[in-house]
Amino acid sequence: MLENWIPEKVPLSKLLKNENNPRTITKAKLQKLIESLQGVGIFKPIICTWDYKIIGGTQRNIAILELMPSSFEVYIMRPPRPLSQEDYDKVLLLDNAHSGQWDMDALANNYSLEMIEDVDIGVKIPEPINPSEVDLPNLGDGSDPDIQQVTFTLSNEQKDILDEAMDKAKKEEDCTDEINQNKNGNILAAILRAYVRC
Repeated sequence: MLENWIPEKVPLSKLLKNENNPRTITKAKLQKLIESLQGVGIFKPIICTWDYKIIGGTQRNIAILELMPSSFEVYIMRPPRPLSQEDYDKVLLLDNAHSGQWDMDALANNYSLEMIEDVDIGVKIPEPINPSEVDLPNLGDGSDPDIQQVTFTLSNEQKDILDEAMDKAKKEEDCTDEINQNKNGNILAAILRAYVRC
């Protein structure tokens, strides 16, 4: 059965924050949202649960509170009945799919892979890796002075470039090393060695 949600006008102070909101917003984007509200006003209602917990519109609520006191009234949409947890999660994911950016930790910690795939919000969460099923090199206990473990943070594009370079180095370079038994570490060292020689 198709149900209409109920429009209502309430003060901001009545709205309850969603502590598990899977969306975040940068300061720059929040400032743009504030400027947009100042320019054209509030044209989209905040989506709430039956008991006024925000489902969609958290960032808008934050932006409005930057401009107006908590007594300021806004339009909201509430369901005609209390939502099941599954319906709540679906509405939250659907309503938040097109603004801000996803907080991947909040998504992974609060929503099942099946729910995220079912709602199709355009995010691919990788399947968790079971360490016992992965053949990892023996890095020892960290006491070897000749070995250092290094971690990098890369964008997807940078990671693609690294993968391409490592595949090329595997084919063209002798990547063995007497001290380091980590194959990928040796491949990366060969790439860096070639760069330093340029």
